[in-house]
Amino acid sequence: MLLDSQVVTDTVNAAFDSIINKLNQGDIFFFQYCGHGQQVEDLSNDEADGLDEAFAFYYAPKVCEKAKGYTLDKHYTDDQLKIKIDAIRKKLGPNGQVIMVVDACHSGTIEKGTDDEVVRGTGLACRVTDAAKIRNKNSGGFGLDFDVIDQNMAKFYVFSACRAHELAYELKENSTGALSYYFAEGMEKLRGKASFNNLYSYIDGKIKYRF
Repeated sequence: MLLDSQVVTDTVNAAFDSIINKLNQGDIFFFQYCGHGQQVEDLSNDEADGLDEAFAFYYAPKVCEKAKGYTLDKHYTDDQLKIKIDAIRKKLGPNGQVIMVVDACHSGTIEKGTDDEVVRGTGLACRVTDAAKIRNKNSGGFGLDFDVIDQNMAKFYVFSACRAHELAYELKENSTGALSYYFAEGMEKLRGKASFNNLYSYIDGKIKYRF
C-alpha cells in the first residue's frame, strides 16, 4: 500500500516490479487506485483528442504550463500503466486474473455525479511546454492501448469511476470516492454470490440512484 507522498513514479514502478517477481501462474492480481486523475498531453500521437489519461500523483502540478520544464514525470499515463499490467498478465498466464478498480477522474465507464460534489481530479488538461523533446525521451513506452482479450495473458477486468472525458465524484458525507464506497459495500452485501456482472450492476445502480 502506498499513501500520499509515497505515491511517486519510482515507488510505484518499484512496487509493480516487486509484485511481478512474486506472482505465479494462475494467481489473481488486484489493483486499486484512489486519487486524482487528469488528462495530459499525448506524447505518442495515438489519441484522436491529443490527450492521454493519467494518474496525477502527489506532487503533480494541476496547471502544467505554469511548471516550467515539467516533463510529466509526476503523472502516470495509461500507456505507462499498460506496460506494468501487461507484464503482470503475462506472468499470470491465461488462467490468471487481473482486477483493477480505478477511482479517479478520466478513468473509464461508470456514471459521474453532479457538479456540486468534490471531484477526484480536474477537468483541466495538463499540457507541457516542450512536448517534442519529452516525446523523444519517452518514446519507448508510449503509444500502447490495453488489449483486454488476449488468450496468452490473464483475463482483465476493470471497474472505473467515470468515462475518459468525465470527472469522478466523492460522497459528501464521508469524502470517499463513490466507486470505492459502493465497490466495498457491494462485496460485503453480495459476499459469496458476487460476480463481475452483478457487482458492476450493484455499483452502477447505487451511483445512479445516489446522484
